[in-house]
Amino acid sequence: MELFWRPSKYSRTHHHFSKTLYGKTHVEKCLIPLPCHFSYRQCYLLFIVIMFGLQVNTLGQTAKTAIIRGTIYDSASQKPLEAATISVFMMADSSLVSYTMTGKKGEYTIRQVPIGKRCVLVVSYSGLKSFRESFELSSDRTETIRPPVYLSKDIAMLEEVIVSRLRPPVLVKRDTLEYNVGAVKTSTNAVVEDVLRRLPGVEVDQDGNITVNGKKVVKVTVNGQDFFGSDVRLATKNLPKDIVDRIQVTDHKTREERFTNSRASGNQKALNLVLRGGTNKGTFGRINGSAGTSDKFEAAGNVNFFDKNTQFSLLGSINNTASQALSSPGVSLTSVQSSRGIPRNGLAGVNLSQTINPALRFNVSYSFNSNERRENTEIWRQNVFPDTAYNYTASVSTKGKTDGHRLNFSTDIKADSLTELNISGSVTGNVVDGWTQNNALTTSLDAKPIITSQNEQKSSGNSLEYEFQIFAGRKLSAKGRSVTFSMGMSATERTSNESNVGWLASAATGNPIQRRELDQIGRTSAYSRQLNQMTTWNEPISARLGLKLTYALNLFESTNDRKTYKFDSTSGLHTVLDSSYSNALEVVNMISSPGLIMNYSLGKSSISAGMTIQRQRQKVTTGPKATYRDDAATNIFPSASFMFQLGRTGSVNIAYNGGSQQPSSEQLQPVADISNPLYIRLGNATLKPSFTHNVSLSAQMNKGTTFWSGMLSGTTSSNLIVEETWYDSVQYSRPINTNGNHALIGNFSYSRSWKIEDATLQLSLSTSPYWARTVSLSNRERNVATTFSGSQRIGINYSAASVFSLQSTFSFTSSVTRTGHRGLATMKQKNNLTGFTLSGQLNWPKRWALDAFLSAIQNPSLGHGLQKNVIIINASLNYTFSKDERWFARVLAMDILGQNTSVRRAITATMTEESRSNVLGQLLLLGITWNIKKF
Repeated sequence: MELFWRPSKYSRTHHHFSKTLYGKTHVEKCLIPLPCHFSYRQCYLLFIVIMFGLQVNTLGQTAKTAIIRGTIYDSASQKPLEAATISVFMMADSSLVSYTMTGKKGEYTIRQVPIGKRCVLVVSYSGLKSFRESFELSSDRTETIRPPVYLSKDIAMLEEVIVSRLRPPVLVKRDTLEYNVGAVKTSTNAVVEDVLRRLPGVEVDQDGNITVNGKKVVKVTVNGQDFFGSDVRLATKNLPKDIVDRIQVTDHKTREERFTNSRASGNQKALNLVLRGGTNKGTFGRINGSAGTSDKFEAAGNVNFFDKNTQFSLLGSINNTASQALSSPGVSLTSVQSSRGIPRNGLAGVNLSQTINPALRFNVSYSFNSNERRENTEIWRQNVFPDTAYNYTASVSTKGKTDGHRLNFSTDIKADSLTELNISGSVTGNVVDGWTQNNALTTSLDAKPIITSQNEQKSSGNSLEYEFQIFAGRKLSAKGRSVTFSMGMSATERTSNESNVGWLASAATGNPIQRRELDQIGRTSAYSRQLNQMTTWNEPISARLGLKLTYALNLFESTNDRKTYKFDSTSGLHTVLDSSYSNALEVVNMISSPGLIMNYSLGKSSISAGMTIQRQRQKVTTGPKATYRDDAATNIFPSASFMFQLGRTGSVNIAYNGGSQQPSSEQLQPVADISNPLYIRLGNATLKPSFTHNVSLSAQMNKGTTFWSGMLSGTTSSNLIVEETWYDSVQYSRPINTNGNHALIGNFSYSRSWKIEDATLQLSLSTSPYWARTVSLSNRERNVATTFSGSQRIGINYSAASVFSLQSTFSFTSSVTRTGHRGLATMKQKNNLTGFTLSGQLNWPKRWALDAFLSAIQNPSLGHGLQKNVIIINASLNYTFSKDERWFARVLAMDILGQNTSVRRAITATMTEESRSNVLGQLLLLGITWNIKKF
């Protein structure tokens, strides 16, 4: 049963009737589905038919083809080579025909090899000499068995200087997967992100976040050096494709893991962009200027200088078009403008990486961000408690501005081949100004008023954060013996001033109106500092057995001083201290954690088992009377992992680990937050740390043209920090600790690509199931909520050389939340979201490029007159008007149908909320771009 209130004036197809539940009268909805203007499944099935029709047409137009098979061996060991890359190129123009990777027995099969045309077979394997041989298939046979190929040791590593025209599209180098950018066909002015979207096993979402085989990319380097700290999008959205030679994908490792050459303990990826040899010295970049309707404008650019020892980049942008400040010049077509409000963004940044000598190099970067936003939001919310339910509607207007500065630095020192030192840090400062006006009404389910409120809040503040890290490692005389030391220190200072003026009035039928005025000024001063230290000793016991001793020390101290002043009518100033909303809080945590880990290698598999003893002490000082809480506890966290290698390109991992999470100073602060007087938030000085146990199973496999990965993780938590809610004229909430909380998370993905001469077809599938059981309190009653959600995605990409390409995705996300109170009935809430995107590119005739993007979104769960079906079409027309392809003009149209809207639906154990915000809307821009290329 769904208990969400929908006024009948908004829904002609919803019939309502009352029903008694928990002793109260509620409204139950009988939903008659609204007619859809389009069917996503039908659209996508039609698109699949079109894609395969293109593929069949391509095959039909292709010359007669055959299959070649063969086997690759190591000449020294005479053993078959797994994961060697086999590529076939056309002799005439060096275009790639097809490629594959060898299996466990060194065997390979390549299909669609043209008959009667001179081709080149290239065999590549990291560390061995590449094999190249020309051939031509005769027309009297459809399948050819080629002689075995034996690869010999390449002492000079000559494979690094293979002619780029004959380089394989994918190459496996130990734990690195390397993509040849030259084998990817894109438009003339493509950036690195455009290449990533076309790589098998790689997904890029609309915000520029990257995943490889289901693992998130958290770091991007250029020629092995940092590029604007850890910001992934600055590199992928700004660096042009034609200056990048290779993209290397590795597991993201800590500095200690890289130094000791041990396996990555996390589940994340890192990218390294290797620049082309000819561009290791030169200047490149792009400058763009655009203007359009409704006084909209953009100005953006980047200039980069690279030589053998220096990388220097300068970035800048300013716009009021909802374009992300970190994006490449020009609004992205794949942005559906779903961000709320009307924005104005600005960015300026500079990055310098310098190699002084082989033993010393440093990186420094500075960036400035300025973001403004004006937003109007309507909110419809229903709260359900064990003994009552009510509706909340609000109209919220906000204006805000944030100016931020960030300085990063890093220095790598290698005193000798056995010693490594890194010193890095950052300084971040922000200045914030905001204004919010909230008009709200609480009603019963039969639409009778209960409480109304209006308040205006102004805020200003600033923050300053320092971070400093040092890492030192030394490899000792024995093979595998090493010691590492790392230490991180950070400090944060934050001050804020808030004024809250308004009123709160009871409007319940039959009761006299009770009005309470609000006129307060709050001042908050917060400070925190933290020290993290880790020492490790790696000791080889035998060739297979290794021992790792660790010691970690974490010190954390924070203060949160909040003072609230009421208005003094005598002085006309806010000078009366309100003790109900004022408090000083100090938190001190010290955690000491010695540990031991043993690693055992079994050839293709390895086992790791260990234990960490955590001694924790927490001291909390709160309240004007200096009430103390001083707790100490000792916990034991075992850890274990098992890794089995599936050939050279696949693996299976099973792992267990445990950890704790400390409550924040804001959660511990017991003073009420009354910025919204109908939803008052409290802190809880008695909060305890939460403890989590996690078991995970993951597997992955890479076959060159086929990628698949899967992950299943189970988590159980004790003392989990959740929100307790209760209703007493207005709603209150505060964080509490509960037990009995569990979660199960999965992610499974599959990708395969087919290469047929100049045509490429790529299929990707993914699903992400999620289940969670959360225990909380509602109106003092125990509340158990179970949530199940799943997100399914199908993607099909098709490209014909660099002339035509199509990329499409079909996604469906569904979530169901069941909430049950002790001894009472179960409430069920649903949320379904279906999406379909299609983007295409046509580079014809010469110098012209047409780009189009379609996004169709359907959410039948929405009510309150919100638009359930939205189709957004964006398009741009580009014309290159210089022979050197350095100048081009662009006409851009966003939201051509005028249907864009920003609506959201959220479900929790006690609440269902829908909201609608203003967005930028239709937009037409005319711009000119200048590409800087000087090599």
